[in-house]
Amino acid sequence: MFRAHRWLKISGLAIGVVILALAFIVVRPDTYWPHKRLVIRAPFELSDPPSTLIPMGEKVYHPDSPSGHPGIDFQWSHKDVNIVASADGKISKLQQTPEHFNNWDMEITSWPYVIRYKELQDYDTNLKKGSSVKAGQFLGHPTHPAD
Repeated sequence: MFRAHRWLKISGLAIGVVILALAFIVVRPDTYWPHKRLVIRAPFELSDPPSTLIPMGEKVYHPDSPSGHPGIDFQWSHKDVNIVASADGKISKLQQTPEHFNNWDMEITSWPYVIRYKELQDYDTNLKKGSSVKAGQFLGHPTHPAD
C-alpha cells in the first residue's frame, strides 16, 4: 500500500510538470512578461515610398484568411529600392520562398517580436541565419511585379 501511494504521488507530480511545460509552450507567457520596448522604422528609405500598399486585415486578395491579410505588403513600380531592417535583431530565418523559387524569405527576431520580410528578389550575401542586424541596415531588394 505504501509503495502504491508513493508511486501515485510521484506520477501525479510528473504529470503536473508535463502539463505545466506544455502550457508554457502553448500559451507563451514570456510574450506577456515585461520586456524592452521595440521601436520600428519603415522597411524602406522614406525618400522611396511604395506605389502600392495592401494593409493588414484586407480580405479582397485574401478571402480565405479568417482575419484577413496577416501583414502589410509594399510594392514599388521600379527596381532600385533597398529593403532595410525595421529594427535591431538577429536573423532567425533565411530561406528560399517555397511558393516562388527565385525569391527569399527572411525573419528578424527582436525578442519577443518577429519581423518577416517575404519574397525578396535577393539579399545581402554577407547575412546568414544568426547574423545581427541594426535598424536601417540593407537587407535586399523587393521582387518587382513584372518579374
